[in-house]
Amino acid sequence: DTRSIMIRLTLDQTIFASVFNVVMFSAVQALDGTPEKIPATLDREWWPAMKANWQLWLPANFINFGFVPLRFQVLFANGVALIWNTYLSMAAHR
Repeated sequence: DTRSIMIRLTLDQTIFASVFNVVMFSAVQALDGTPEKIPATLDREWWPAMKANWQLWLPANFINFGFVPLRFQVLFANGVALIWNTYLSMAAHR
C-alpha cells in the first residue's frame, strides 16, 4: 500500500542515505590513502550528493517498492546502486 511505501522511502532517504553517503566518501578517501581529505570532501560533496540521491533513489525506490515483484526487487536495487556508486566515486575524486 502507498502508506507503507512512503514509510520505507522516508526511512531509506533520511537515515540510511545520509549515513551511507558519509561512509562512502570517507571510505574512498581513506582507501586512496588521503584520510586528511575526508572533512573537505564531505563539506564539498555531501549536500550535492544528497540532492542527487533524492533525484535518483526516490523515483527508483517508489517503482521498486510499488511495482517490481518481490523476487526482483534486490536485482532492481542493485542495478540502480551500480549507477549511484559510480556517481559517488566520481564525486569523491573531483
